Amino acid sequence: MIQLFLVILISLLTDVLLTILGFGFYSTGFHFSIDILLDKLCPTTFDVRQISVDFLLLSAVRWIIVGIGVVLRSRRYETTTFEHGLNIFTTLSISYTLGKVLAFSEIEVQLRYPGLWLNVILNILISLLLPRFYKRFLSYLALNVNSYHRMENGQTVEPVENGTSNGNTALPEGSAQNVEAENGRRSMGEHIKALLGYCKLHIAWFGMGFLFLIVYSAGKRKKMVTWET
Repeated sequence: MIQLFLVILISLLTDVLLTILGFGFYSTGFHFSIDILLDKLCPTTFDVRQISVDFLLLSAVRWIIVGIGVVLRSRRYETTTFEHGLNIFTTLSISYTLGKVLAFSEIEVQLRYPGLWLNVILNILISLLLPRFYKRFLSYLALNVNSYHRMENGQTVEPVENGTSNGNTALPEGSAQNVEAENGRRSMGEHIKALLGYCKLHIAWFGMGFLFLIVYSAGKRKKMVTWET
């Protein structure tokens, strides 16, 4: 359990440090500046078109949420609602990131900042992988809990030789590990089906949103090209 929380803590620190590192590249050209980093980390003006510290807040909040989910599962709480909430947070995080790109595009020169795109790519990538990380953490937690219970009950498991079982290695059909694996596979399939159904139900709104983003981005791009010439 302690090792699992250390992994989550290391993931949080790595995410935060990479986000902060991106702040140093908020200038034209791939040049790192400690002054720009400090200015972005401790902004004096809170202009939504320029402030980027919210990327840092998102990077911290997502791993705190994962840690809360692991604690709930370790205490045997039902986490189905939490898992749906985690996916909603992931969607909101990606949507917010795209909204930040539109806000930064109000000042065209900012679109040439490498640091902006580093933060955007990092935030979207980790947000997409966050549910998978959470599932891996739960699998690790379930494995440790099952091993602990077997040791507590004095049960031993014989090793497998040459890829075949010697008759003592098979777990009972209703064992906790088998039930956990079956529930994990079932919940993942149902979750994907629910997400696809949700997208199909609101396809008109999603289509309008993507159309708006395409038209808006094309207009901004045309304006930026005119400004450069």
